[in-house]
Amino acid sequence: MMSGPALCLARFRILETATLRMTSGSLRAIVVAIVLTGVAWVAADVVPLSAQAAAPAAPERAQGEAGLVLPDLSQVSFHGVDGHTLLLGGIFICVLGLLFGLVIYMQLKNLPVHQSMREISELIYETCKTYLVTQ
Repeated sequence: MMSGPALCLARFRILETATLRMTSGSLRAIVVAIVLTGVAWVAADVVPLSAQAAAPAAPERAQGEAGLVLPDLSQVSFHGVDGHTLLLGGIFICVLGLLFGLVIYMQLKNLPVHQSMREISELIYETCKTYLVTQ
């Protein structure tokens, strides 16, 4: 049974290998998902409020979390900024953080590794993988 630094190193290797197996295709899929989400937000902003108001109102019943009525964020302001703009600004900052993380990941993935450290890391990874498969 592993303990201390060996266990930490094994856990790190599992996480590292899982992230290194991410191919360029999956990175493209993430970027496409982000772009499509942005397009959906823009399309949702284009629908006029009068068209939303013309839709028939659903009967008001308490249905748990699914029946919650969310307020219109454009009617609320925080230090002079309406809620909708504040929410979109927060989402934009999250997307910037995601892009920053992807750039750092790609730079880290391309760093050189000493051959003996790679062999030890692969041995620990295979040992942990075998242990997890047998459980």
